[in-house]
Formats: sequence, C-alpha cells, structure tokens
Amino acid sequence: STIAAACNDKTIRFWDARTGEMKRVLSLELVAATLELTRDGSRAAAAMVVGGGVAVPPNATAVYDLTSGEEVFDLTPMHTFGSAGLRFSADDRLVYLDSGDARLIACDMASKQQVFNRKVLRSRILCHMFSPDGSRLLLADRERTVVIDAYTGAEIAVLPTERYGATTAAWTSPDDITVLLSDGVVRNVTIVPEPGTTRLTGYTSWCFSVTMSPDDSLMAFSIGSGIIEVREMASMRTLATYQ
Repeated sequence: STIAAACNDKTIRFWDARTGEMKRVLSLELVAATLELTRDGSRAAAAMVVGGGVAVPPNATAVYDLTSGEEVFDLTPMHTFGSAGLRFSADDRLVYLDSGDARLIACDMASKQQVFNRKVLRSRILCHMFSPDGSRLLLADRERTVVIDAYTGAEIAVLPTERYGATTAAWTSPDDITVLLSDGVVRNVTIVPEPGTTRLTGYTSWCFSVTMSPDDSLMAFSIGSGIIEVREMASMRTLATYQ
C-alpha cells in the first residue's frame, strides 16, 4: 500500500496508496537511479547515479528503514561497479545487486553478509525476474539467458535464445517461462524435465514486453510497430490486436 518515487531533487518520496498522503521524504546526496521496496513496505533500497567525476558517497547504494527514515544497510562496499539494479527476495530476507560488471550479488539483510557473489553472465544484466514462488531467478544479458537458484546462486538452466538474450519474460510456474527475445521470437520454455525445451515460437518483429493472464491461459505482448497482441497460450491463436 506504499507508492515510492525517486525524484530529480535528490529525494525519495513515499505515499500511502489508499489515501494519497505523503508518508516520508528521504534526502540523498545524489539522484537515485534505482529504487526497490520490500514486499511488506517497511524498507527501501536505492542506488544513486554516480558519474562525471563525482566522488562516490559512502552510501551510494543503501537500504533504508521507512519508519525511522534511517539507513540500515550500506551496500556500497559490496560491489566495485555502479549497481544497475536492486531486488529483494520473496521473503525480504535477501537483497540483490545487479553489479555493472555482470555480477549478481546477494546479501543477507539480518547478518549484512554476502550470501553469494557470481558472475553469471558476460555483460551487464538486462533482464532480472523472479519465478512466482521466488525460488528462482531468470537473468539475461545481450547473449545469454540463465535461470539460477535465488537463495544459493546455483545455475539451474541455460535457456536457448539464438542470437540474443531475453529482454523480458513472464513466468507461468516455477518450471515454465514464456521468454520474449530481443529479436522478437516468443518462446514458451520449460526448465524441467528437459531444460530449454521450446514449446512454441512466435513473432518476428521487435518486442518490448510480455505479460500473462492470472490463469496463464492468455499472453499479451507489444511490438515495435505500436501493436499489442493477445494470444491463447494453448494454441498460440491470436485473439485480439490493438494499435
């Protein structure tokens, strides 16, 4: 029930989603480029924009308590490159940093220690998505798409993505993912029993986003020509097209 926004005046502002009332304003040394809330809305992680000869502040990447407004975990020493993304685990126990050198770093919120630090890809992470139960993570760069265990960092599968990695993905279950590739190919990929089994292929135009209906029976995706298409998952039959 909390809405958060990183603003150009070097603040992060929080509102009550029900009443619209502003709950808190956090002042930073620099503008925040990345912002993530825990699922219970009690804490926020933020990574500031650092560049152009600006000295890196000691709390360039940090977690804040939204009740007190105080910093509770400085993540800056955990990585040497600018953080491209921040995520919390499904149980809010871990916080993840997509470091600019293609590493995924997981830190325990209670002990403030690294759980794992892995270079899972070859270049900057472009896609980072949890499975519905939060147990797995899909990560992709321009070349590869991998699935790892969210709590240990162990690699589970490398998905077939032809020339490019995934730009976006929608999980239908912990073992079933619809992956949208940056060259426009839509694949429904299963992790088990045979990792990387392709069940369907689809569009040939550049695609930007994909989402599933709550019952996983329908898929909607947008393509570069301004078209939104809705398909039936079982048959991949087009049900509706919007422009």
